[in-house]
Amino acid sequence: MPPVSRRRFLAGGGALALGLGLAPATVMAQRRPARRRRPGASDRAWRVLASSLDGRLLLPHDPGFVAIALPWNLAYAQQQPAAIALVESAFDVQRCVAWARGTGLPVAARSGGHSYGGYSTTPGLLIEMSRMRQITDHGDGSVTVEAGAPLGMVDAQLTARGIVLPAGRCASVGIAGLTLGGGFGFNSRKFGLTSDNLLKTEIVTADGELRPVDESTDPDLLWALKGGGGGTFGINTSFRFKVYEVDTVSVYSLSWDVADAVAAISTLQQVSLGSPDEFSLHIALDTNDVGPEPGAVNQSLQAVGQYLGSVDDLQDLLAPVLAAAAPTASTIEQMSLADGTAFLGEQGNPDAFLSKSAFLPVGLSDASIERLVELFDRFPSAARDGSVVLFGYGGVVNDVPPEATAYVHRSAGFMMEGNASWHPGDPPSVVEATRAWMQELWAVLATDFDGSAYQNFIDPTLEDWQQAYFGDNFERLVAVKTTVDPEDYFHNAQSIPVRSS
Repeated sequence: MPPVSRRRFLAGGGALALGLGLAPATVMAQRRPARRRRPGASDRAWRVLASSLDGRLLLPHDPGFVAIALPWNLAYAQQQPAAIALVESAFDVQRCVAWARGTGLPVAARSGGHSYGGYSTTPGLLIEMSRMRQITDHGDGSVTVEAGAPLGMVDAQLTARGIVLPAGRCASVGIAGLTLGGGFGFNSRKFGLTSDNLLKTEIVTADGELRPVDESTDPDLLWALKGGGGGTFGINTSFRFKVYEVDTVSVYSLSWDVADAVAAISTLQQVSLGSPDEFSLHIALDTNDVGPEPGAVNQSLQAVGQYLGSVDDLQDLLAPVLAAAAPTASTIEQMSLADGTAFLGEQGNPDAFLSKSAFLPVGLSDASIERLVELFDRFPSAARDGSVVLFGYGGVVNDVPPEATAYVHRSAGFMMEGNASWHPGDPPSVVEATRAWMQELWAVLATDFDGSAYQNFIDPTLEDWQQAYFGDNFERLVAVKTTVDPEDYFHNAQSIPVRSS
């Protein structure tokens, strides 16, 4: 359908309001704090919304509703939306926001649904973006990606043309949440975060307006959207990024016995800290319940990454590691960009879990690595999986001043993620033991942390999240939020608040 002008949208919004028995101005001007929203809407109101959309509205009795409603973190599976709007256009998103505000319902937008804290679900209207996935290469070193595109699709289309958008690893992650919280991956040390490469975005704000945001139209909001997190300022519908041409990559995958953890991890950290920006590193220590016998566990230690250069140079970089601890399996190869990206990618599966994150100036000490291995030996036997991942950090990411964008983490040598999962339906005793193990592990390793945490690995158990995620940028984020969404319509437990009057 042709682009919808603001005038046409406002006229349509008025008709929608009249269909609900509200004055037209009520939809656009009504400002109702999140905590006072009414719990539901009439059947007639839902029919009015459904008839206004280019996409489709699903109600709880409709086929497919339950499967689509499930969040990535199944620990929050009990939170069911009142309805799901399968939107197909920015106009649909505008309609949904106007309707929901007029009806008094909260909304949440979902791109990939990977909010670790379950913030991409809601008891109100879930705006599901996955039908909005068009990718446009402008031929000038930039691409536009609609907000519902999953990372795997973005990678497949761009890398086939020899183009890199610095991003993450998991194919099912949505581009919107990834970008708004930073976005770090194998190409970030060379080309920056996903958010660092954001040139322009379009966002539907709480007043129902579709705003183009770039350095010329709204530099403050663009600053905030580069790392300020999703679910705070509105619903982004598209992103324009700077991209980079890459021909081939050299990739590696190395595995060790966990008994070699201290030598392998310690040396890998030294290599990463002294490596050129073209080198990337991902270390994973994992324990899970897929051992050969009932009650047995499987433990593994693996490092994967890439080098934007020759295999010979990569071999030289890895030589100290190979000398310190002989791998049980080793792959070091040169591949096309597309094949290398696929080699390093992962799909992932929904799970019930608690995840935590931290930034480390120089990595884990040998003593901490030893304690880490000890704690993995005490992983709760009835739980499903425990893992700790270290990402080699820095490079051009740390060349950006911390106040230049909302993303403040610009001085670390490593980023770390811990994850502990359980089977959905496990008894509370198993869930609590698994969560307690994760918290204990993080407390043991805390002496190596710098006190901050990654907002894209959002952690509902984090007490001082404002400082941990945003540091000295938090107050400026509050100022932008107060300007853009003064009634705090877009709200979750860890979204940026408005300034109190």
